Amino acid sequence: MELPRIGIGTAGFSGIYNNITAQECGNIVDKAIANKLNYFDSSPFYGNGCSEKILGNCLTKYNRDKYFISSKAGNCNGQYKYGYYDVTSAVMNSLKNLGIKYFDIVFIADIDRSPSLDYILKESLPALMYLKKNGFVRKIGISGIMLEQLDYIRSKFDIDCIMTYCCYSLINNTLLNYVSKWKNDNITIVQGGVTSMGLLTPQGPPCWHPASDEIKICCRKLNEFCHNKNINIVENAFYYTYLNKDIDIILIGPTAITQLNNYIDWLQQIYSNNKEHILTLVQMARPIQNKLWVDLF
Repeated sequence: MELPRIGIGTAGFSGIYNNITAQECGNIVDKAIANKLNYFDSSPFYGNGCSEKILGNCLTKYNRDKYFISSKAGNCNGQYKYGYYDVTSAVMNSLKNLGIKYFDIVFIADIDRSPSLDYILKESLPALMYLKKNGFVRKIGISGIMLEQLDYIRSKFDIDCIMTYCCYSLINNTLLNYVSKWKNDNITIVQGGVTSMGLLTPQGPPCWHPASDEIKICCRKLNEFCHNKNINIVENAFYYTYLNKDIDIILIGPTAITQLNNYIDWLQQIYSNNKEHILTLVQMARPIQNKLWVDLF
């Protein structure tokens, strides 16, 4: 069984975006697996383990070989700890929360938050290698938003996967500067944030979104354009990322079954119907293109 092109991000299962119920989370999981979207990404950071426990309960009815699941270590409850013991204990605790025996992938999360990238190389990744050797992890990786730092770690350590977010969307294409060398190293590239954490949605970003006012105002104009043209900005944002075939896995984060149904429908449609709109949106986003908000976290 191979990893699917589309994965389900479960940050929203913790209620960070809306008041989602455990039943709705279960509906999303069931619908996703029924449509072969059977890769789920989790993290102890999402609701301080709440999301993991909900996801684990949703998956109890399925045999372990029917789905893939990844998690992250290094960030839990807003505390960044990248030591050898911190990483191993975090992974084992996540396995307990989810009620499973192994992860298909574990990422060292938000490596840009580490006081030293060399600390990631000397402590965090060796911890994942130990867990891999003992059967608790099948593949190891790193995640973050600072691509230059991810690339530095890649050049120093033999990793399997890199997860980034918001770096290949209608308003940002910086991933293009790195994708070729990563593919040459046979690294699986996982990309999240096709809507730039809610900026490219009709309802707009959550109140805690760290983007600057300049970015938010420009994205609001993109949303207004789509509203006036009666087109779906999320659909266009999804297609933009989906059409880059160098991205192995795209994470989507539905927090309602209707949202997941939309994604499933879009996968059956013809992109050419959206091409003109996508090109217009990219042009409109030029004033903020490739501007991130890492300094505002």
